Amino acid sequence: QRIKSPSAKQSKAVWQLAQAINHATEGSNPDAVLMPAVLGLDTDDVVDELMAQVQHPLRMLATLPPAVTGVRLTAALKHYFQMLGGRFMLGDTACRAAIEGDRVTAIHTTKLQDMPLQADTFVMATGSFMSRGLESDFERIYEPLLGLDVDAPASREQWSHYGVMGDQPYMSAGVATDTHFHPLRQGRPMGNVYAIGQLLAGHNPLVMADGTGVSMLTALAVAQAINE
Repeated sequence: QRIKSPSAKQSKAVWQLAQAINHATEGSNPDAVLMPAVLGLDTDDVVDELMAQVQHPLRMLATLPPAVTGVRLTAALKHYFQMLGGRFMLGDTACRAAIEGDRVTAIHTTKLQDMPLQADTFVMATGSFMSRGLESDFERIYEPLLGLDVDAPASREQWSHYGVMGDQPYMSAGVATDTHFHPLRQGRPMGNVYAIGQLLAGHNPLVMADGTGVSMLTALAVAQAINE
């Protein structure tokens, strides 16, 4: 996704940076020059221009989030989603659902209270505690939107272990599903709802360091199931 080309001022800055890199590597023969991926938020033209002027292979390394590479990928995915007809409602929050039997018929949001969002299929990617996909009180851990069944330790005393840096049981709490990622509600699968990502039970992304991978793979699995 190319939004704009580098300006004359940017081109001068790129030339100056390239000269500094070439000077720093003068007299050596590195296999590659590595630098943080801090350039090219709007376009990769700046990076391409820099690579063309540096005398050795130049590679960009992603920094800690929010990294330029991640921001650009997010923008590209959002743009593609909207091109396909999707509507991206930034800052809105699902607050209640209309349920008939084992199916969701509509979702209401805080900004569209009188305009329910209707669909044949719903995908829940509401996350865990940080994003309020799961909540808790003094007695239980629960899913607040649909009242789905949650796999979690029964008593509050079992939610955590001694030692703040240890693997805490509450971190693995999540929504129970069948083998097709349909979440359970009162023991029955919601036929037109799928749950993905950190909302799922038995997954501890903080300890396993695989939150992004699990989110992507479960999303792809559900997308395939919906298209079949």
